[in-house]
Amino acid sequence: MAGRLKLWLVDDNDEFRHAFAVLLKRWFGFEYIRHFGSAETVFEELVNDSGPDVVLLDLKLPGMNGVDAVSVIKAKSPATRIIMFTTYFDVASATQALAAGASAFLTKNRPYEEVVAAVCGDRPEFEW
Repeated sequence: MAGRLKLWLVDDNDEFRHAFAVLLKRWFGFEYIRHFGSAETVFEELVNDSGPDVVLLDLKLPGMNGVDAVSVIKAKSPATRIIMFTTYFDVASATQALAAGASAFLTKNRPYEEVVAAVCGDRPEFEW
């Protein structure tokens, strides 16, 4: 399943983003991964692209934060599932993200297998 998914990673930490993309490709078989450093770059790309199947979206980003970006991404690409994937957890942010249309809210300390299961749609809608 992972190989067929179109996955976008949105995180302002370049090293994390690149390393996580390599891990997902090599260990879990993801074939189509793109990554972006801000929500605004995702919005620009959605003009030219039909959108990904799944977006792993960081909470704290330069410019527009992840919670605010959820509704914009969903408006431009309604079928895209958005998973908040962040170091920072707080109930208010999780609640706001889910209300805006995110499918799940995961912290980066989760085992990689659980993150992959969430991306592939094999996990509950909300965890931390």
